[in-house]
Amino acid sequence: MDLTGFLAIAVIVVLAIVLLRASFTKVPREANWTVERLGRFNRVLTPGLHFVVPIVERIGARLDMRETALDVPPQRATTRDNAEVEAGAVLGYRIVDAVKATYEVADLQPALIQLVGTHMRDVTATRTIAELATDRAAVNVALLQGVEPAADAWGVKVSRLELKGIMLPD
Repeated sequence: MDLTGFLAIAVIVVLAIVLLRASFTKVPREANWTVERLGRFNRVLTPGLHFVVPIVERIGARLDMRETALDVPPQRATTRDNAEVEAGAVLGYRIVDAVKATYEVADLQPALIQLVGTHMRDVTATRTIAELATDRAAVNVALLQGVEPAADAWGVKVSRLELKGIMLPD
């Protein structure tokens, strides 16, 4: 065997090793990853070791499946008795469907913040200042019931949604 033949075989062996190494991926235990084959969704990788066809398939979204707390900035709203109040919220959620969370909504966290802010203004508009100040549990339940259906459509389970820091007028 001459030198060029040996060099060609060495290049092929090295290329095969590199492709084989790139074919296996390890998904951490708290994550789900989507796989796209030629640009289209193919499957979800759950925690463990998986084979991915190099060049043809690629990892799409890498989603953390643990519960996440999201701070919703204060929103201004008018109560039923025409008083201006400002309130923030804390949203606790967990992704339960990686496909929906990736492909049903463009950017999940900003969408959740917008959704909660809208429902906070709606719930605040149906209550008086006294109700907001004294019956926080009922307000939180109303918020949660308003947000859950839309979040479910995005593959998200809302575990808690609580108002924080209600600033009442003087």
